[in-house]
Amino acid sequence: MYDTEIRRSDLHWCVRIRDGQRFDDVQCPEWAQSLARDINPGARVRLGQLHGQQSVVEVVTIQRHSVSGQQEAETVARRIAEAIEE
Repeated sequence: MYDTEIRRSDLHWCVRIRDGQRFDDVQCPEWAQSLARDINPGARVRLGQLHGQQSVVEVVTIQRHSVSGQQEAETVARRIAEAIEE
């Protein structure tokens, strides 16, 4: 279902759920940010949309101090994506 790519910076894990180049439009709506923060404080999301289709999660960014490592970052990102897309 997901084609996940994970990158680490000094402060964040950036979990790319889908390739952003395939979308016609990207957005960061507040309702999605709020839902992401409910699952993991400080998390952020970016949604992508193809013409006429429902928005889906492109990227989830998680603060590194809020998870124990890469595996947990991926697990949290998938939980956020599933919650937003249900």
